[in-house]
Amino acid sequence: MCAISAPFPPIPLKEWGRLKGEIVTLFWEDRYRRQNNKGLYTRTQVLDFIPEKPDPLLVILEHGSPHRVHASQIEKLIQYP
Repeated sequence: MCAISAPFPPIPLKEWGRLKGEIVTLFWEDRYRRQNNKGLYTRTQVLDFIPEKPDPLLVILEHGSPHRVHASQIEKLIQYP
């Protein structure tokens, strides 16, 4: 028998700065996902957070190299305990 756990809540944008070095799962915004042929989500390591206005940047590890992603391109960001 398998237990069903509650879904993980998304991490608010104001807390993304604390994620440096952490492994997260980010769910892509639908339009960005279609335009860039991305899957529904990516499990990756956060390398840095750049709180630029008006659209902050999350630097993630993608295919072995740093990749900058705008917050507007991410539907939600979660972290497993």
